[in-house]
Amino acid sequence: MLHPDIVADILDAEIEVAATRLSDRARLRRDGTTVHAHLAGGATVRFDGAGYDSEPYAVTITDADGAPLPGGAWPAGLNHGQHPILDRPFICIRGTAEYHAHPSHLADAWDLYRGRITLADLLAHIVRRIPA
Repeated sequence: MLHPDIVADILDAEIEVAATRLSDRARLRRDGTTVHAHLAGGATVRFDGAGYDSEPYAVTITDADGAPLPGGAWPAGLNHGQHPILDRPFICIRGTAEYHAHPSHLADAWDLYRGRITLADLLAHIVRRIPA
């Protein structure tokens, strides 16, 4: 695990890139090692970066207060059902903790993408999946 100050610096740099790239679609803020992306359509995506970047972001959709939403309340195109290992709703995107912990993706290790898949990439992928 990286020192918390180093993780904060990495997250801030990733937020800056994502905010520039997606300024018309998302408003971002960091709270410790958690990044909240408030999307233009009203959804909030929470990226848990507690183990970043040795581990991928854990991703969930939350309400305005930050509480995880049940999968049925997620924007269309994001919920892939209940994760068989983590037992919570999940979005199946390479570069997320949920993807790499899924039994069908165990051979697709995070280390193959570490440093190449960024917060901006994940957020752009999520925004594309939500119908306009």
